[in-house]
Amino acid sequence: MRQTPAIAVFSMLVAGVFMTPAAALSSTDPATPAVQQPVASQEAPVDNYFGHFGQSVLEVRNRIVTVQGEPDTTLQTADGLNSIEHIDDAVVVWKAQYPHDPWLAAVLAHLFECYVRAGKAHGAHATALLEALVANFPDSKEAAEALRTYARADVASDPLATASTQPGTTVVAGRVVDATTSLPVAGALVLVSDGNSSDPVTAPFATTAADGTFRISGVTSQGKFVVVDPPHGSQYAAYRAALDASAANLTVKLAAPAVAATAVAKP
Repeated sequence: MRQTPAIAVFSMLVAGVFMTPAAALSSTDPATPAVQQPVASQEAPVDNYFGHFGQSVLEVRNRIVTVQGEPDTTLQTADGLNSIEHIDDAVVVWKAQYPHDPWLAAVLAHLFECYVRAGKAHGAHATALLEALVANFPDSKEAAEALRTYARADVASDPLATASTQPGTTVVAGRVVDATTSLPVAGALVLVSDGNSSDPVTAPFATTAADGTFRISGVTSQGKFVVVDPPHGSQYAAYRAALDASAANLTVKLAAPAVAATAVAKP
């Protein structure tokens, strides 16, 4: 669990770190053993800000969600690549200061994926991310998948296009609309959860386009639920429903909290 400095100090007080008598801490007493310093956390505090633009770990993850929702053609423009490098600026400092932060494996993998989609799989930034991922998390599923993605980048113009044909994976696609008006809902985060995690950095996800459509590749048999996080500032209630494996195209209807939301498969 990540702790703010105030919470961390309170935890140390509870643990008795500061309950040692003052005399026992005196440096003039030769019999007094050295005071053991707390072990530095592997996790970056949520109120730490990294890079030239001062991004927190939460902001980095939110920015990755936004960039992942863009089409490849956008990421391959100067503005698209700049948005990726903007995140990378903070991640470089984050991984230098907290190289074994548990969040980093997924962050490095997803940011590397962004570079691949932008056509920069072999660029210096992407290579540095991949090297850090493999060096610090060598046995992780994120490192294994990133290496496969890197290899596919050599043989396909769109290395992620084959994700849906990998053994044991499928595509979940559909549209998110207003339950009352049936108008499209843009900017909603749609992800496929295994029931234990709804983290968009680790679960397959997509962001709805202007027409409300979404397409999520690489969904495995572990995907049991469709989870929708409504656009920020909207009045819609969050959505969650069991994933029907036979549904090729879903229509997700978002409603206000007082109205039940439903998902149905189009015929």
